[in-house]
Amino acid sequence: MCKFAERATRACWLVGAIAVPVLVMPMIYGGYGLPKAVLLQVLTALVIAACMLGMASPTGPHRKSPGASSGSPPSHLGSVFSVLRSPVALAGLGFLTSQLLATACSLSPRISFWGGHGRWQGAVANLCGFIVMLTLPLGARSRKDVEAMISAILCGSAIVVAVGFAQSLWPAFPIRSWASPRIGSTLGNPIFLGGYLVLVIPLAVTRWIEATALFRRRRSPSTVLHFVAYTVLLTGQAVCLWLTGSRGPWLGAAGAGLVFCMLLGWRRHRPRLLIACLVVLVGVGALLLLLNLPDSPLKVAEHVPFMDRLRFTRGSGSISQRILVWRATWNLILKRPAIGATHDAIGWLRHVVGYGPETTQFTFWTAFPLELFYHSGSEGLFDRVHNRLLEVTLTSGALGLLTYLVFMVTLLVCLIRHLKSEESLRGLLLPLALLSAVVGHFLELQTGIEQLETQTLLWVYAGLAIMLSRRDVRAEVSGDNAQSESLVEVPLGFVANRGRVVGYTALAVALSVLLVVVTAVRGGRQIAAAYLYPAGRDFRPDVSDSLRLDLLNRTVALAPYEPLYYRAKFALHYRLAQRVPDTDVAMKSDILEFGADAIEQAIRLAPYERLYHINRAEIYGYWAASIAPERFHEAVESWERAIELTPWDTKLRVDLGELCLETDHLEEAKQILHEAIDLDPRNGESYYVLGLVYRELGQEELAREQFEIGHSVDSGCSECEAELRSPRR
Repeated sequence: MCKFAERATRACWLVGAIAVPVLVMPMIYGGYGLPKAVLLQVLTALVIAACMLGMASPTGPHRKSPGASSGSPPSHLGSVFSVLRSPVALAGLGFLTSQLLATACSLSPRISFWGGHGRWQGAVANLCGFIVMLTLPLGARSRKDVEAMISAILCGSAIVVAVGFAQSLWPAFPIRSWASPRIGSTLGNPIFLGGYLVLVIPLAVTRWIEATALFRRRRSPSTVLHFVAYTVLLTGQAVCLWLTGSRGPWLGAAGAGLVFCMLLGWRRHRPRLLIACLVVLVGVGALLLLLNLPDSPLKVAEHVPFMDRLRFTRGSGSISQRILVWRATWNLILKRPAIGATHDAIGWLRHVVGYGPETTQFTFWTAFPLELFYHSGSEGLFDRVHNRLLEVTLTSGALGLLTYLVFMVTLLVCLIRHLKSEESLRGLLLPLALLSAVVGHFLELQTGIEQLETQTLLWVYAGLAIMLSRRDVRAEVSGDNAQSESLVEVPLGFVANRGRVVGYTALAVALSVLLVVVTAVRGGRQIAAAYLYPAGRDFRPDVSDSLRLDLLNRTVALAPYEPLYYRAKFALHYRLAQRVPDTDVAMKSDILEFGADAIEQAIRLAPYERLYHINRAEIYGYWAASIAPERFHEAVESWERAIELTPWDTKLRVDLGELCLETDHLEEAKQILHEAIDLDPRNGESYYVLGLVYRELGQEELAREQFEIGHSVDSGCSECEAELRSPRR
């Protein structure tokens, strides 16, 4: 049974290494993230099931260290505890614990655990990654198994690279890049693709070095094939990295390459390689300096694609946007305000545990800077901080930041120790590749976003680092034919009775089947709901309203815990209600009631999502303005809640002022609009609506004055301009 558990674990992770970065379903909503998350969860459930069966086995694998007694062989459970005792595993457990604690104290525990619909990076993703790290050494007990895992990772990267080239050369490729001409391949985003390549390119470099050395020693068809294959793969990865046009991954790759070359020169006693690294570093720095001069003599940026991305201007582009995001996030971390409420039950503990994983999409609205709104033209571009350290601190607090840094430092120290203990080129390459990949990944994340693929791959590298600490794996590299050493020799005491063995095995089988079935069914329902959702959400003339409503009802039935689907039901009912004449009060009220129920269900699932409160305010405001004035107070309550969640957003106050104007609450409208002008004097719409309020109050001169001010501070306010051109009333 233990051997079956090892083989099943190894097979699951080999499949995952290839399929997780590759799997994509463009036809469903969230098709780049959801299938990967479901696959990872199903594979993790299979591995847990295999481990449960292995623990129920009376004996472990028949491997003994030299001189071991002839007693009971080691147990599978004992092997797990042996892996868990390694410093890297303990540091990883500490980070996972901080994530689970932050989830328990989260603003939205369900979203923090399972993840949002766009990213799927809740605490469950780190839980799966930790299980990957813990069980990888159990399924891969030799250097051959380690090489098989690396081959699987490179095989998956080859498919990713092929799709990237297809996107670049064939604009109509089914898996399209949303940021064309920049490519995103199966990861959906150029930044995500670049971050993934930063982690896999060092592994390709090690294989290319090994293939080159073997080709020089012995030229045969197999060595030529290996040399050509890895040359093509490495070149393709490098070209795809450039075609992403992402500066953060370029920085990470440059850092990884510098670390790789300098450490290789140090360990192989090649001073020329160290000098070459310094020369290249100086050359790249000089190139960047020349490209960023006001009157640069270099015209290469005009002819080489994406070369203009190396021009760094603080006042424009994504650089200034991220500076604003980082500054606002830092202020949010220092102040830790209550989000959308006057009192936080946790209070000062937010500094320790944060707001919870996947909650940046809620909390960042509190500190969203107005400069960023005017700069980017949209407030919906940032649901991440674009800095891993700030992101972890915001969502997991000081405890999360501390455990994350401890995990990264422990992993780096472990790899450096392996590097110092090796002398042969083959023994140096793998720890060197892992070390440079982790360094490059850390650098890339300081301007980028952690995604499911790279997060899982980092846990895989931690598992490989644990494997390298085993003497039997190192002995195979150095050529020592010593007998493999078992992980631990702790037999399970309860397996002495055969009846108990049968009982525990049956229980393990039942629990394993239940776990796998539940995980697979839940994931399948999520994918089915994501497939139906776009057809029900999009208002197309070839789809009737009744069919659209039926699709949304089926979507909600498949995934009743996803608030986004309830919002789609709200939007449909809101649209239908607007088509019904106000004279048909009964039908209009019924439709609006259904829409209000749908959006309130969404709010119950995600109480800190501002858009849902805005939608609730819109439907109750329309209800009050059309047929039921008594709904006015519910609309005002929702607008006020949305303003609490987004205190900087002037438009919310303007919309509330418009509602008060439509329902003849003119004094309230005037007060709210003055607050909007005090908040943002550059918004012409605030002056326009205030002018309409003054007009309703019979104060035409004050109304004209507001229109003039609105047009002077915001030349794009066409409403103010139209009022000024119209004859006086």
